[in-house]
Amino acid sequence: MSKLNTDVKIGYAVAVADFVAVLITLLAPPGFIRFVAAVVITAAAVASRNLVKKRCILSHNKGQVLMLMSVIAPLFLVLYYLTGLHYGFATVSKGMSLEVFWKFVIPLSAIVVFSEIVRSVLLSQRGKVITVLLYGFSIGTEVLIAGGIRGLTTVYKLMDFMGMTLFPAITGTVLYNYLSKRYGAAPNLVLRLVLTLYLYFIPFVPNVSPVLPAFATTLLPVAVYIFISLLYEKRDKKAANRKSKWQYIYVSVSSILMIATVMLISCQFRFGVIVVATPSMTDAIKVGDAVIYEDYKHCDTPQENDVIVFTKDSNSKIVHRVVDIDVVEGQRRYITKGDANENNDSGYVTDAQIIGIVRSTVDYIGYPTVWLREMFK
Repeated sequence: MSKLNTDVKIGYAVAVADFVAVLITLLAPPGFIRFVAAVVITAAAVASRNLVKKRCILSHNKGQVLMLMSVIAPLFLVLYYLTGLHYGFATVSKGMSLEVFWKFVIPLSAIVVFSEIVRSVLLSQRGKVITVLLYGFSIGTEVLIAGGIRGLTTVYKLMDFMGMTLFPAITGTVLYNYLSKRYGAAPNLVLRLVLTLYLYFIPFVPNVSPVLPAFATTLLPVAVYIFISLLYEKRDKKAANRKSKWQYIYVSVSSILMIATVMLISCQFRFGVIVVATPSMTDAIKVGDAVIYEDYKHCDTPQENDVIVFTKDSNSKIVHRVVDIDVVEGQRRYITKGDANENNDSGYVTDAQIIGIVRSTVDYIGYPTVWLREMFK
């Protein structure tokens, strides 16, 4: 019994140490964060491997799952790059070089490989606290791969971080823990290395909004998790059917909501959404209301009394009403005003500055974003 207690204590100590190490590493300078992370996670893996002796018993299907991951990972990239046939391609790097190899490929590979060693060790230990710490460690490593958390100085950057990095990290961690505990680290290594390193070997990507690949990498682990669990997990048929029914409903509804949200936020397909954070349009549009606007390339030219979304001197979006229109040398100039303001906005707005025309509002739904904005101020 004393031996068991000692092993449990060591497991807890290692889990806490690994989690804290990742949290501290997240604060490293951006230019060195991946190198620092590689060193820290390598040390964590060595310590975990040597101090914790218990290991998971793997399924006899581990070879088949490894083969599936070897197909799913490149297939995902092929489907992603096929979108470039419609949207075109954009260059993202100069390709592989010795500098890129040592600065990015080696550190990122080390983070992936050694974090999987830590995962396999900690998953063999029982205890909810260790499981929670492992989730924190795993999500932290994904954030480190993406570049850390430095620079989150505005609410917009925080929202981008959540959508582009945090949500894919969360769903990915669920899948990686599931695969590692049952089928070993090899399937995760294949999937993660391919999805992490392909940009350094293929110097161009489809010219789409980064929201779309982030959304795809959020859903991919969910799809793989369901596919593998249905294919290999042995469950009572009646219970499985009942569980699967609710599981499919949950996944379907969640996916539809996520797709609708991404379409609105990215404005890739026709409509976009913006949260109003100032009272300049009260009472027509209140602080905290979400404004749904139609992308300007799909609209007719604005008329007087239309509410438009536009940019001026800064990159911030403004939602104001058109109160007058002038045509000077063939150029339409829109005079705008907030309904609650006494005076018109200074200057004028041109077609090139218009992002879209407001079509609808949803009351109060954007208050969490307003609160976050105030916290950052």
